[in-house]
Parts: sequence; structure tokens; C-alpha cells
Amino acid sequence: MKHKLYFILASVILLSLSAVQVQAQRGYKPKFRQSQYRYFKREPKFAVVAGAGLAVMNSDNRSGGLGEKNIIRNNGRGAALNIGALYQLTPRVAVTGTVDFTRFKGYEDDVNTLGHDKSFNAESIGASGSVVVNLINSYGGRGIYRPKNRRLIVPYLKAGIGFINYKSSSFLKATGEKFEPEADYPTIAAVIPVGAGLKFYYSPRLSIAPEFNLNFTTTDHLDNMVDPEGLLGKNDHFITASVKVMYYPKFRGR
Repeated sequence: MKHKLYFILASVILLSLSAVQVQAQRGYKPKFRQSQYRYFKREPKFAVVAGAGLAVMNSDNRSGGLGEKNIIRNNGRGAALNIGALYQLTPRVAVTGTVDFTRFKGYEDDVNTLGHDKSFNAESIGASGSVVVNLINSYGGRGIYRPKNRRLIVPYLKAGIGFINYKSSSFLKATGEKFEPEADYPTIAAVIPVGAGLKFYYSPRLSIAPEFNLNFTTTDHLDNMVDPEGLLGKNDHFITASVKVMYYPKFRGR
């Protein structure tokens, strides 16, 4: 697992460096600089971000197999909330920090025939920092754009690193039997969020962004079950799909 984590961390760093390098190389073209920075310098760079959506865990909790209709129900699903801040370094590159809350509920099959098919409750709160890279220039050029050459829709990718503080419990719904905790909850694990989204420009002060994230963790205890043969490896990862609101406050002098 350590080698896998090092590989993912190296990929995140390389992505960040590549984005900055590409931006620097493009900065040598005068026409390109004018089309971007003429409007970028006039607009606010700092945004307060808040979002809400759904989360699904890749847990060790099994239904009969991948073909089962209730595989998501078994693996655990719930709510995802987040709040944070974003700062736009260039028209293409930004950095963001978020605090995230997730809650999961998973259920065993109606007829429990698998040894690790149990109901469970889990929740986590964590913090992470990410680099956000716009896939197209936010200003000017071809495509759908607003007055003053501000594009209406901008797709982006993001990757980062952080941690979660979580706790979990498992039981059999039919009998109420509770299982011993697999870890000394609450406990901490590292998390690597990798995602993508679409930023819809509404006004100079407001944007809306539906966003999808795959969160890799370093723990197999998020569902209070341990199985080294998980669907995406031995650890419990989770997916979040949310809608974020980005508000750019107005400061003095702007």
C-alpha cells in the first residue's frame, strides 16, 4: 500500500508542476497574455466555496456479486457536505482547501449468507488541499462566453491530499447483534481526492460547479470490516458527487 500511495502522491505533484509549467510557457505569447490577463486582473481571485451532494463507499460489504441490483445499498451510501476556499492563481490554475463531512449507511442482504455481509454506520470529517486546473482558457477565444470574454462553462480537473477523522460500527439488522470495533475509533487516515467538474459562470461574484470526486484512503476500517480483497483494492475508498457554489466576495478597493 505504501508503494501505491507514493505513486499517487507523485502523480499529484507531477500534475501540479505540469500545469504550472504549461501556464508559464504560454505566458511567452503576447496575444495569449492579453486575451487572458486583461480581464483576469479586474476580477476577484478569492472565493468562498460550499457544496452538498451524495457519497457512495467502496466497502467490503458484499451483496451476491457485481450483478446484484443492491450493490450500492450494500456498500454504503449517504450525504456529503463541504465548505472551503479557492484562490485563482492564473486563468487556468487555482488552489483550494476544503473541510468535508460524509456519512454512510450500508445494509446486509435480506438473507445473510456471507460472513462479512453486515449493516454498518460510518461518518467522517476531514480536510484537504488540492490543485485545480482549468481544461480551457477562462477568457476569450472560441466557445460559449459571456460579455467581456468570460466563458460561460469551464471544465476542470483537480487532485490533492488530506486526512479524515472517522468512526464506524457494524451490526446485523435482523437480530441487532453488534460486532466488535475493528479499530480504536475515532481514528485518522490519509485521503487523496481526485476529481473533475464543470464551472458555470453566473456573475463576477458567483459560479456554480457540479463536481465528482474519487477519494482514495489508507484505511480498510471505514466500514468496520476488514477484507484484503476489496473491489478497488484492500482499502475503503469512496465517491462523492456534489454541487458547489463559489462566491467571490468584494473587498475594499475592488
